[in-house]
Amino acid sequence: MQNPKIQRYLAKRSNEVNRSFAVTKHNYVRRQQILSQKLVDEGKTEKAVGFENLIGKATGQFVDIHLHGKISDMTNEEKLEEIKRIKSIQTERLKALSNSKD
Repeated sequence: MQNPKIQRYLAKRSNEVNRSFAVTKHNYVRRQQILSQKLVDEGKTEKAVGFENLIGKATGQFVDIHLHGKISDMTNEEKLEEIKRIKSIQTERLKALSNSKD
């Protein structure tokens, strides 16, 4: 164990193992896809929806937007302003995603 060559080899192998278990966006999405497909293969498509939702969120396809308060308490003008704000946010996110792919 004191041999430098053995120590380097063990360190290298340890790093390889650790990298394979690291949680990255790719690994996370791939895992969700595997779990979703397993449920689909078992005929449990309704249960796969949760995994599909997680995949969409992780890849930036779905976005959660929360409003504080009740929509019914808002005036029509406030509703239209909120719709514009949400569309603006979504447009910016789509631009950022397309720029990151280039």
